[in-house]
Amino acid sequence: MWVLGYSLFIWSTVGDLVLLINPDLLVTASVLLAAGLLIRMEIAAGARCALYAWFGVCLGFGYLTKAILFPMAFVFLAMMVAISKRPLRRQGRCIALAVLIFIAVALPEIALLSHSKGRITFSDTGKLNIAWFNYNLPYRNWQGEPPGTGKPAHPTRKLFDHPAVYEFNGPLRSSYPPWFDPSYWNEGLSPTFRLGTVARHAAHEAFVLGSLLLHPTAWLVGMLLIFLGSDLRGTLKGIAVYWYLIVIAGVAFSLYCLTLVQGRFLPPWEMLIWGSVLASVRLRPATAPLYRGLAAFVALALLAAVCYMTYGESIHGFHNDASAEYATAEGLRQMGLQPGTKVGAIGFDMDAHWAYLARLDIVAEIGTDDTCFFWSEPSTVQTQVLEKFAQAGASVVVANTGGGIRTTSRPVPLDLAGCSRPSSGWRKIEGSPNYAFFLR
Repeated sequence: MWVLGYSLFIWSTVGDLVLLINPDLLVTASVLLAAGLLIRMEIAAGARCALYAWFGVCLGFGYLTKAILFPMAFVFLAMMVAISKRPLRRQGRCIALAVLIFIAVALPEIALLSHSKGRITFSDTGKLNIAWFNYNLPYRNWQGEPPGTGKPAHPTRKLFDHPAVYEFNGPLRSSYPPWFDPSYWNEGLSPTFRLGTVARHAAHEAFVLGSLLLHPTAWLVGMLLIFLGSDLRGTLKGIAVYWYLIVIAGVAFSLYCLTLVQGRFLPPWEMLIWGSVLASVRLRPATAPLYRGLAAFVALALLAAVCYMTYGESIHGFHNDASAEYATAEGLRQMGLQPGTKVGAIGFDMDAHWAYLARLDIVAEIGTDDTCFFWSEPSTVQTQVLEKFAQAGASVVVANTGGGIRTTSRPVPLDLAGCSRPSSGWRKIEGSPNYAFFLR
């Protein structure tokens, strides 16, 4: 069971998280550490207060990694109280210490966010995700449509209709302001609550969750066979001991179903469930030798899958390879663009990482959906559009002409290389298939 557990851990972390640059690996570390501390509290009747103090520290820093761990911290704290073996009046001091340390770590972040928003908040992430994914509202450049979705307080500004040009040369200076702080540009986004809409979305995401939990296949088949060879009553009784870990994972899954379910969100919560199962399996003596071989086979299958994926991506190129981004950033630097230069972007959406690499500030854009419209317009209209970029403060416009920078804002990427028609005024960026137009 130990071998199986570590093979699943490697498959979930190295296979799903290590190759990604995001906070999800930190979330996994925080959740597993908090769960480990919780288990120690449960098995040690006289656990010292130091254990509870570290539990509070873990939950506080977990919130700093990602917002979902703020509401989940209260679920962990509730389970801490529920599993307390000593009378609450005797354990109360340690429990209060854990709560106070969690609040002390989390409070500065909450205070800063609340001060910047002018209202008490620990994060707008959940609110925005519910609006985006339940009501299919745009991630960027929301202008108050459709009716009933709220009134924008300070949205990006639409400068041209067809193709749509949006300007955001405002108080937020960053490589791509609309995604640097979406809560600022979407302030006022508050769609009318519709129970049917939310329920349908939650049901769809629950189906996605179920399909993701069926992987990896080798693991699922192996665990099914192990269950068939186990003492089922004893195994179920053992799983019941870890009920609090399963409750924690269930609450997390429910929160994701209300917003968005993605594979990279699931590893820590999935490992809580499977860890509870592995710790509880009671094999029948007659089948135990056979299942040692089965455990080794499943573990080798998972490790082989991780090695094969890593080797394949190192040979054929990683799916999130950034060579095109570096080439575009370096080419723009060689063309004379200095850090802090204000630029326009065509066809990048949230994937204009070249601007971050070159320390440039995008101040206006044409989104991916309208990029082909721009190239199909006559030269007079293109000139008017470029003038709008100049009015927005951009000195250069950079266009994605299908040069290896794939847009992740669409489920099916557009063929930008097929529709791009740069005229003689556009200059090819050296080392990159993309183009730049100098406005001044």
